Amino acid sequence: MNENNKPSGSRALSLIRTLSSTAVRAGADSLRRKLSSDSQKQIPPDAALRLVQGLDELKGAAMKMGQMLSMVEEADILPEGWAPVLAALQSQATPRAWAHIAPLVEEVFPGFTPFSKIDPDAVHAASIGQVHRAWLQDGSPVALKVRYPDLEKWVASDLAMMKRALLLAKLLPNEEGIDDVMKQVEKIFLQELDFDKERQFYQFYHGHFNGHSKFVVPKAIEACCSPTILTTEWIEGESLTVWMQNHPIEEDTEETKAQRNRIGEQLFELLLIEIHQLKRIQSDPNPANFLIMPSGQLGLLDFGATQMLPPHVVRAYRNIGIASCLGSRETMEQALLEAGFLIESDSAKTRGLFVDFMMIIAEPFQEDQYSWYQCQIIKRVNELSLQVTVATRFRPPPPEVVFLNRRLGGTQLILEKLGSTFSAREIMSRILGL
Repeated sequence: MNENNKPSGSRALSLIRTLSSTAVRAGADSLRRKLSSDSQKQIPPDAALRLVQGLDELKGAAMKMGQMLSMVEEADILPEGWAPVLAALQSQATPRAWAHIAPLVEEVFPGFTPFSKIDPDAVHAASIGQVHRAWLQDGSPVALKVRYPDLEKWVASDLAMMKRALLLAKLLPNEEGIDDVMKQVEKIFLQELDFDKERQFYQFYHGHFNGHSKFVVPKAIEACCSPTILTTEWIEGESLTVWMQNHPIEEDTEETKAQRNRIGEQLFELLLIEIHQLKRIQSDPNPANFLIMPSGQLGLLDFGATQMLPPHVVRAYRNIGIASCLGSRETMEQALLEAGFLIESDSAKTRGLFVDFMMIIAEPFQEDQYSWYQCQIIKRVNELSLQVTVATRFRPPPPEVVFLNRRLGGTQLILEKLGSTFSAREIMSRILGL
């Protein structure tokens, strides 16, 4: 019996064993680091490896939390060296055996009627399900995404147990951000379980980008979809995660450098198109969701975490974009007031500090060609974020921008890892019609 078919008590015990083992190994890691030389401190922490293995086996919300933790700045929440290890949950999750998946497909499509063949080896696995390559009766290749059963039953208990265990084991040097992470995990995870809604977003994005020179979105095959199965056209490409692993910037040729810059441009332009034209955002900034296609286009996958953007949010981010291009502190302050990040009662010092914070983010728009390689915008922003948080008296951002900001931060993180050089100002000006 796999973990997703276990009764909740058994699943809870599995999670407890994973977290207990992680806590023990964390103590050993800490001692090892104290005794090790500087050259040895890059060894991946055993505790983090154990946590990845355990969450990978369990899947569900617990694994989703591990994925999101891997995308935060280590100095904010995680111990040193953990983020790169937890990142394996983003693109290297272990799929379930076909013997566990076949009955789930059989339940919806007896005898697998729509499909002439399904490859039993999964091509991708995630926290909520896995993807198999399949072929329709007419021979067309498709991607068959199968949802693991009953995951919604364990969301609250998984996350509560994760938080309690991580805090008791003192695995989180900075505990302040953990509640926000958990709230995001729960909301995103529950939405990603809704395959009907994801199918609708696939169709919307496919319709918008159909025939586009830069982006490709596979079409959902309506007759082969259900609340637990999502079938889309198969598109061929290399995931951005794998591309970056295979093309370190230090080994760039002229060809890979040009491709690196083009990918960065596409990612940034896509972000602005979603906000200002589509008025919705795919809020899961996972590089595994982007395919580098032989045509040079960017393939877009996984719309489970897509969020609609209210008109006032789109308007606010347009004003912030204009202020970023102008490089004007006064215009930026006014845009932040209109967006609700600042309020009239904030002191001049608080306003100035928040504008300082935003002008770091606006840096790419101050140059004709900006290089994200070693720009360290995220690091510099994080160094100032605590001061901003204290100055605004721990006032949270407007709730309707939380997921948009997650995508913005995730895109910035990808661009820094990618190390692209391109004109962000030109793209912003073109999309906004400036």
